Amino acid sequence: MDKFYNIIKDNYEKLISKDIKIKSHVEKNSVEIINNDTDKCNKTTRVCIDKGQFLSIDSIEGINEEWKDVITYSFDTNQQLNKIYLLSNDTKSFLNEGQIILIIKIINITLNSIEKMFGDSSKNRFDLFLLGSETKKLFPCKTHEITSNNVNSADTTFFGDGEIVIRIHRKEELTKVLIHEVLHVTKVENRLNEMFKNVFNVSVDLLPSEAIVETLATFINCVLCSFINKPEKSVKE
Repeated sequence: MDKFYNIIKDNYEKLISKDIKIKSHVEKNSVEIINNDTDKCNKTTRVCIDKGQFLSIDSIEGINEEWKDVITYSFDTNQQLNKIYLLSNDTKSFLNEGQIILIIKIINITLNSIEKMFGDSSKNRFDLFLLGSETKKLFPCKTHEITSNNVNSADTTFFGDGEIVIRIHRKEELTKVLIHEVLHVTKVENRLNEMFKNVFNVSVDLLPSEAIVETLATFINCVLCSFINKPEKSVKE
């Protein structure tokens, strides 16, 4: 992984100090949170949060009930990330503008590093929704199956019209989860699935996509956290 480490390091050094201009505005009363299995969201709301395959009732209940507004962030630079939507109470939320800028930089470092390491990747633009649920992932009791409530912190949806949306449900492990979902946008797992099967001589109908993406995300997250938290040292040290 030395080559990949050096690619991430180079992109970090190029992009972490790059000036990013962002604009923001608050969309009032544009969030509707449904925390049961029966009610449906009003179609006029900008952000509709109800139970889905990857978003559990428990995660929804962990979202601050006061967050009925959305701070929308847009950017001057032409990049794959289109807009960020942050749940809020007016201008108050769980992330500040400096943290939003850091998120943008982490996304750009991840995208550039994947392209440099694995060749051309998807250039599709995408939106990012940050919900900020306080619900944490916990192992279930021995008599219960593992569900989305125990595993999932986010989802990436590819719509038929080409729109791509990342929703990060939880505050827990936000940076690593962000990197994981951005990797799905690049579709890097599609290029590595066959390589994986060939290296390990796997003949069964096995789809190791999530394992591949999670391994890459964990590695990128470790490298970036080592630089961000202790910039004078490297992760190798």
